[in-house]
Amino acid sequence: MDENILTILISTMNEGIKKVENVVEYRHPLVEYLIIHQNPKGIEVPETLFREDINIIERDETGLSKSRNTGLDSCRTKYAVIADDDVRYFKDSFETILNKMENGNYDVLLFKIKTNPEEPEYKNYPRSDYTLNNGFKHWFSSIEIVIRTEAINKYNLRFDEKFGLGTKLKKGEEEVFISDCMKAGLRCGYINEYIVSHPYESTGKKKESMIEKEIFFGALDRRTSNFRISARRCLSYCIRPYYAIRDFVYLIGYLSHRR
Repeated sequence: MDENILTILISTMNEGIKKVENVVEYRHPLVEYLIIHQNPKGIEVPETLFREDINIIERDETGLSKSRNTGLDSCRTKYAVIADDDVRYFKDSFETILNKMENGNYDVLLFKIKTNPEEPEYKNYPRSDYTLNNGFKHWFSSIEIVIRTEAINKYNLRFDEKFGLGTKLKKGEEEVFISDCMKAGLRCGYINEYIVSHPYESTGKKKESMIEKEIFFGALDRRTSNFRISARRCLSYCIRPYYAIRDFVYLIGYLSHRR
């Protein structure tokens, strides 16, 4: 192979562009970087990012899912990796990704995030590989996702711009995207290997109120064709009034979401 087949799609905003140098630390003959810089403040791009293996797209708009979609629309390689401006890759990350995508039968793969030394595991990961089409065993993060671009382009699959940072719901774009991929018949899997480093603390780990959580889960279930409330659950409201309040808020989120 004598051309790039993997693109690292890096989303950043305003001053975040100054952190990207850490993301693009490693060069690989088959890998290129595409930085989507949402830059309404007009922050200058550091000179260190002007490299042959780096392309930069400037946008005035905001919203993380919009940034992801700009990257996917502009990606011209066989595979794409979703990235942020606060991650770091390992020396063997790209070889691991290419090996699993080239030698497996998957359209979308999820890997693992490694935290800093002495920090807890980023999340409770399954201990072995599995195929997601048989059901989810864990929650996802965008920076774990590797995509076969031809597969998602065939069905025009993109991140739902009503979910994710910069929206009222603030998250959930990963679950919606993977759900859409599976509904389209794409083969999705999880690989029990680390490909990227990220601190344990992140915007996705901020504590939420019960109202925020239930509004989100209602909207997510509506979007992914699920519904949590059952007749049997309703019978327990007299014993556990809190369930009735929580499910009422969930219904508000469910009914308020429009695709």
